[in-house]
Amino acid sequence: MQVLNDKFLISSPKKWEEDQHLILNNKTLIDYRFMIESDGVENRFLTLFAGERKSIQLGNKRQTQASITPMSPPGQTINFKISEKPYAIPETK
Repeated sequence: MQVLNDKFLISSPKKWEEDQHLILNNKTLIDYRFMIESDGVENRFLTLFAGERKSIQLGNKRQTQASITPMSPPGQTINFKISEKPYAIPETK
C-alpha cells in the first residue's frame, strides 16, 4: 500500500498466503498512525513516518479479511480485497 498526498494506492495479492505481509510505503511529508485489523490477530497500531517504508505480518494462518484505518490524520477504513489490479482509495479530509 502506498500513501500518497491525495489517496491510498493498494496493490493486492492474487490470493492470501499462509504468512501474509503488508508493505506500507509513505510517500508524503506527513507522519501517519494506523490501526491494523486482521482475523485471529489482536488489533495493532503502527506509526509510519514521512518517507518511511515498513513491512508487517498480518497473521500466521489463512486470512479471510484484513483492514487498515488511518487514525492520525483520520481517514476511512481500507478493507483489503483479493484482486489482480491495483486500486485507489481517496483520502478523506
